Amino acid sequence: MRLVSGFLDQLFPETCLHCDKHFAEDGLLCRQCAETLCAAKEGTLTANGHARHHALIYEGAAKSLFAAAKFSDRRRAQKQLQKWAVPSLQKLNIPESSFIEMPSSKPFLHNLLKRTVPPEKLSRSAFVFDFSQKGKQNKALKEAQRFQRIAETLKLSGRPLPEAKVYILCDDVFTTGATLGHAAWLLRQKLALEPAQIQLWSLMYRPRQFEDEQI
Repeated sequence: MRLVSGFLDQLFPETCLHCDKHFAEDGLLCRQCAETLCAAKEGTLTANGHARHHALIYEGAAKSLFAAAKFSDRRRAQKQLQKWAVPSLQKLNIPESSFIEMPSSKPFLHNLLKRTVPPEKLSRSAFVFDFSQKGKQNKALKEAQRFQRIAETLKLSGRPLPEAKVYILCDDVFTTGATLGHAAWLLRQKLALEPAQIQLWSLMYRPRQFEDEQI
């Protein structure tokens, strides 16, 4: 199968899924666009004292790669993003930690985590979005409205939570921080945790106009 795929790539080379100008050397990105992928800076705190960890900056070619992986289900894109995710997740995989997957309409995040995190340490469905009163979430909402919508719709599901000293809340993209921030607040209220006992991880991070305090 790989031989056939390789032969077809040589016979009908694809253009870069980001710039659509140059040939994609790996079937996804051209060399120029691939070189723009940038690791996210590690070691920052949220305003509420939760440590943040991210793998990749959500800009340019990274956004195109993410869209191909999550929404077009392209395996090559998923494998490439997994290479970025593995090192940052492995650093958090200590005996005292437990990983909690945030809800998503696509299976991308779950598939990414289950390939990297030991199954006994990964929890699904701890959180749910309840849109019964508010309708589906609108991506066009302004930032303050988005925070309000998340606060109104993101709930703990009521399922038993694993015992751990550190909980890692995992999402695919960190933009405003509304989802992970509210999830952390709900978890602290439920389990009476200290801020240091909850850490936030996302595959992608969209740079903000401000910088958080350095750890």
